[in-house]
Amino acid sequence: GRGGGGSIQMLKAGMLPTLPGGISGRGSRPNDCQLLVKGLPPDTTDADLLEIFSPFGAIPPKGVKAMLTHDGMCTGVGWVDFNDAATAQTAINTLHGTQLVDGSLLRINVKQARSWGAPSPSPPTQNGGAAPVASATKT
Repeated sequence: GRGGGGSIQMLKAGMLPTLPGGISGRGSRPNDCQLLVKGLPPDTTDADLLEIFSPFGAIPPKGVKAMLTHDGMCTGVGWVDFNDAATAQTAINTLHGTQLVDGSLLRINVKQARSWGAPSPSPPTQNGGAAPVASATKT
């Protein structure tokens, strides 16, 4: 028969807590599950990233993004989110450094934490802010 009452949006909202990785795939992943991919060819699409990275493991919905210019060409940068860090690391180990036809290399790294606002504080010094003094002790 026909479906029940309500909307698909209500159904998805109710399922969100039980789905692996959630529905959106954005902002809910630890950094070690998120990969920054650099060196992509200009014709790369989201579908290409999904095709290349999905054999390594589960990628949540909206878990791939090729960054595009205003005219639709890839900027050479993309993001891939995996459901778990081990899968992400396997993809890095396998694909990082892959040489493209033009000789350039694919560079894949785990997302780095970004601190918004003030720059990172410098480590404290032991001598009132002057340059560190090297120790001359030997054993």
